[in-house]
Amino acid sequence: MDSQPVFWDTVPRARTPSVVRLMGTQMYRNAHALVFAAGCALAHTPAAGNIYGKFNGVNDMTWWVTGLTDFDQVRDFRPVDIPFAPLPASPGLPGDGAMYCVPTATLNMYAYAARHGYPGLLPGDRSYGAWQDQSYAAPGYDAATDAISTLGQLMSTSATTGTNSLGFYAAALLTAVPQGLDVTVFKPSTFWSPRVKVAGMFGHTTGGVVSVCFGRYTWSEFGGPDNLPLLISRDSGHCVTVQRIEVDNGIKSRIWINDPGGSDDPWAQAQFASSEIEVTDREVFRLNLTSQTMSQMNVGSDGRARIIDSVYLIAPQQAFIQNEFDFSALDLGKRKGAPQQTGPKLFAPPPGATWEHVETCPLRSHFVGLSSETDPLTGRDVRHVGPMFSGGVVPMGNARVEVASNTSELLYGVDMNLFAMGPTGIDVLRPDEDFNYRSVGSLPLPTGFVPGAMAFDEDDFQLFVVDRNTGTPVIYPPYAGWGGDATPTTGRVLPAATPIGAPVMCWAHAGDGYEFILGDTDSELVRLYERSNPTTLVEVDNFRLPAGVSPRAFSPTNEGEIYITTQNNDVWCYSNTTGTWTRDESAPWDGRTGQRFQVSRSRSNVDPSLEAPFTNIPASELIGFPSVTACGPADVTTTGATLPGQERYSVPDGSVDLDDLGYFIIVWLARDPVADLTSAAATLEGQDGLGIADGVVDLDDLGYFIGVWLAGCP
Repeated sequence: MDSQPVFWDTVPRARTPSVVRLMGTQMYRNAHALVFAAGCALAHTPAAGNIYGKFNGVNDMTWWVTGLTDFDQVRDFRPVDIPFAPLPASPGLPGDGAMYCVPTATLNMYAYAARHGYPGLLPGDRSYGAWQDQSYAAPGYDAATDAISTLGQLMSTSATTGTNSLGFYAAALLTAVPQGLDVTVFKPSTFWSPRVKVAGMFGHTTGGVVSVCFGRYTWSEFGGPDNLPLLISRDSGHCVTVQRIEVDNGIKSRIWINDPGGSDDPWAQAQFASSEIEVTDREVFRLNLTSQTMSQMNVGSDGRARIIDSVYLIAPQQAFIQNEFDFSALDLGKRKGAPQQTGPKLFAPPPGATWEHVETCPLRSHFVGLSSETDPLTGRDVRHVGPMFSGGVVPMGNARVEVASNTSELLYGVDMNLFAMGPTGIDVLRPDEDFNYRSVGSLPLPTGFVPGAMAFDEDDFQLFVVDRNTGTPVIYPPYAGWGGDATPTTGRVLPAATPIGAPVMCWAHAGDGYEFILGDTDSELVRLYERSNPTTLVEVDNFRLPAGVSPRAFSPTNEGEIYITTQNNDVWCYSNTTGTWTRDESAPWDGRTGQRFQVSRSRSNVDPSLEAPFTNIPASELIGFPSVTACGPADVTTTGATLPGQERYSVPDGSVDLDDLGYFIIVWLARDPVADLTSAAATLEGQDGLGIADGVVDLDDLGYFIGVWLAGCP
């Protein structure tokens, strides 16, 4: 897959006038777009974007962001008129910000999103150049301080121990989700860890931005089984924002980071810069001798291992539709400033197969599909599970694993554990390091149990399955089938309910008091439940669809609304605020819905019982990463690299020069989508469409680039 510019656009929401929902658009070589708005009505406004990538496979990809801020976390109280007059006082941060790397790295992501279609997001819409202003009296400095302070308060950041993942997630749900963004937190589990290439795949699939945290581990480099590394204790940690990821084989990677700890002046913002770091994926052991492949940053000389052990991700919300012969990432339609727009991005099933079910993984790094086909050699019906990657790639061969021919439904758990349900049991699948899925266990169903639908409780990490005939749920313990206990507990619903036909079950915090949604595709009834104890679901609300509306698929949103598509391909939205239905004719999937559809939602695999305060590395003890100044959208190459294949081709170096112009002219002449920067006839600041791709590489794009190139480094 070649270069993919990604754009984030704005969508106001009509349900509550003061609330804004927003939309993400991912443009591919064929100008397909991926967009979503999770509100009961929507409109559209354009915004510029500058996230790019080249994806040829999970071990051959590049993803990068231009115009990403690099805020400093070190911010001391500044008395009035110091260091020179006239200058107002600045509040600084608790502990001078030494432990504020998480809120500062988060603000880098937020500032990018606010500039690119999400102006209601903290810290507000300011240009890269405005944030980079170095003067002591610059208004952006104190605005950034206030925003970091606000995030720190929401994250329960401590001036002595820093921020943990639960704090980040809680604050992000309060600040990013209401603006129409999804938030993902991923930490090492017993079986999976957040590696660099997975973060890169996330960026390709979603158009999102990424921060990573690394720990400084006391370790024995050859002290584990088979002389592999043994991680003994995590002494401290640090979080940074990722500007670029390169993966050129299955082991070595490189990342460019914007480091919040890079300031020497406690009263002013340092020049924005990025640092290049080599990363090695290697198998390591913890003290419990659990083996994992983790990403180690090849830096530091204090004898500790720098291991990436958390990723924080934000991305535009997305929606997906599945039909028998395609899985669609939906296109919004005509956008302001774009004279034409093509259809949705499609993932076709393997040759001769049809889609039975497609799911997105918890990290949103890829999709996984259940396909059905006839074996040409034996004539028997077979079903396979396999991954799908950015650009519509559906690998064959080892990437696909055969499952029972009567498998009917897929569902991800809290990590990469994938449940494949059939009438007599549930297979548990897991991907290897290259995302080849394999069966690792199975879950028994009680005798006489007729499985109707699955849902996963993301608070307690438990799988629920309801009986199609009785509505009775069985509940599996956390990590069931992954080496933990797989014995289910029979639960109950109050009052007793008997679903009719084909039930659909979802888990979501769908407003006050209810978590589980049980609908029936053969009737008009939807029931909402909460857990009153570990084994009992209590109905707290129910409603019917408008008369004559037969549901086909259900999907809750982050904010608790429930979208329902019907047998007539209509879209209805149930608002938990008003308790009413809205016929949503403006939804991007209206009139062309499929057998299944799904709305993306925020995810976290953080177990509260295991989460401890995040002990940050004080800024004074950080590694002095070698860095270069970032110069915005015109800085696209390192000195001396103007041709594909040359080292640092398309890597910023902090200088806007002839190398950058030569690089752009080459990709422009090749009509590479990375050169698609503007909509038609938009070449000057202030014109609609400036900096917005339209699917055509033409003279407008060249004119725009020459303009920013002549402007030089901001």
